Amino acid sequence: MTLRAIRRSPHVIVLLGVGGLLVVGLMRSTTTRQGVNFEVRTHAIPVYVKTLSFLDRHYQYRLLAREIIQGHRSDRERALALFTWTRQHIQPTPHYHSRIRRG
Repeated sequence: MTLRAIRRSPHVIVLLGVGGLLVVGLMRSTTTRQGVNFEVRTHAIPVYVKTLSFLDRHYQYRLLAREIIQGHRSDRERALALFTWTRQHIQPTPHYHSRIRRG
């Protein structure tokens, strides 16, 4: 396909337009909240960073879950393995009363 044919093709133009809109949309700013020591702060980040962070966590959790249930055959055994791992590795959050900020 020649350069002239590519320029005349409406599909290429539409594809480039959609790609451009996608890039612009992913560069937009959004917010995320992080909590450390019961203090929650809001940070502005680009949409693509938030999306990549979500996908990374998603696949890391899937990998971890597969490692935990490895060797267990039934759904009941798998559920029990996940429950046991969670109880052993995740510490409960202490119950603090809400702080009232003044000023």
